[in-house]
Amino acid sequence: MIVNRTKILIITVVFLLAFVPRVFAQDRWRVALQGGASLPVAGLAEWFSNGSEVQFQIGKRLDNDWLMQGIVEYAHFSDELFYPRNLGNEPYTGVDERIDLMLEHVALWLGGRYDLYQIRPFSVYLQIAGGPLYWKGIRGEVEEIEELTLPSIPGKTLEEWNMGCSAGLGAEMQLGALGLDVGAYYRFVVGSLWPTMQEFVELDAVDGFQSIAFRLGIFYQF
Repeated sequence: MIVNRTKILIITVVFLLAFVPRVFAQDRWRVALQGGASLPVAGLAEWFSNGSEVQFQIGKRLDNDWLMQGIVEYAHFSDELFYPRNLGNEPYTGVDERIDLMLEHVALWLGGRYDLYQIRPFSVYLQIAGGPLYWKGIRGEVEEIEELTLPSIPGKTLEEWNMGCSAGLGAEMQLGALGLDVGAYYRFVVGSLWPTMQEFVELDAVDGFQSIAFRLGIFYQF
């Protein structure tokens, strides 16, 4: 655990040191902090309800209506999945039995924003981003239920460095150097979660983590 966190910290520092000098060497630079909710979609929606996330952005506005950015993002999902979902043809109501689930990632992305429409102090933009990320998923232990012939299944942790990308639309309002920003984005993360563990548990494999992110933020721009 300590080794993985140290690795993430080192890569983050190198990423920022490589990007920040180019940004601060000229004017029209910008820093932003955003936070919001993530709605899992496709196969990921079978595992989790809504999650949360936060982004730190630093970038430079170019002369061609593009804003180039370096992005550090953290997202987190957690849930309690109750099981078994059914027993034969009869629904099972033993809600005391559950599986604790968790999925999180730290992304180090490069992004670009293009202004689609401007009427100061408002603007509407398209944003794309992508790059490497570290993700970690934890599936809690499944306890044995003798009357249902459900054996004990030990917990498991999966973690990898992979790639991801996102794209979406947003709008901002700038008042002097400060401003507010709101947007909605589709995100795809490369990764695979656990396959079906038992007929009563009914957890299917998830290949690729898809989510819709809704974020609100504040920025400061020179």
